[in-house]
Amino acid sequence: MASTVVNSETIENISSDIDQLTVANGIKVTQFSRRIADQSILYQIIRYPDRCLFIWIGTPSCDMSNLAMTMPMNLS
Repeated sequence: MASTVVNSETIENISSDIDQLTVANGIKVTQFSRRIADQSILYQIIRYPDRCLFIWIGTPSCDMSNLAMTMPMNLS
């Protein structure tokens, strides 16, 4: 298990593998988890090649979540 110290917090990569799955039409789903301090944080990244990038971050109990969205530069 690899660990990194960022701003005096120990971050451990608790996922030995990063699971990546191509769903259809170039859509890719990536999932992994990391331990920050005493919490395991789950990440799910969904990549749409022609539209946007969604990132979901949460804890196993879902008491924290965040959704980030990047829209394309050219809206047509």
